[in-house]
Amino acid sequence: MRAAQSAGDSLQHLRRGLDSGFDYPLRALVRDSEGFKELWAWAARGETPAQPRPPVAFSREMVIVAAMGSHPTSDAGIRIDSVITRGPSLVVHVSVYSDTRNLCTTGRRVVTHPVDVVKASTFSGDVVFRERYFAAGCKMY
Repeated sequence: MRAAQSAGDSLQHLRRGLDSGFDYPLRALVRDSEGFKELWAWAARGETPAQPRPPVAFSREMVIVAAMGSHPTSDAGIRIDSVITRGPSLVVHVSVYSDTRNLCTTGRRVVTHPVDVVKASTFSGDVVFRERYFAAGCKMY
């Protein structure tokens, strides 16, 4: 078992973007091909044409997803920063970004559905998602 996995390590981003089919926040693990088939259909739903499902060797790999849900601006995002083994647990670090300042000046709403899907080495213990939130908004006077 690895001591740490990060974006510069063995963590591989399979899909990261603003247009997924997830209308709700989601943090999940996928450990089999059937589950991945269903997850990928939702993750790639906003793409035209849809990106083909990448190969995953589920005997030694798993898929981790972090979806932000619906967001009223294109200035938002989510990223799985690292996956670290800590004793009997796997810790998934997620950064969530939200910036609604454009709504103050333009009033324009563009609904997005940010998602990040990564592939990492398989792990059979407990999984904990740790999140950091970064937000910026307008000030109403």
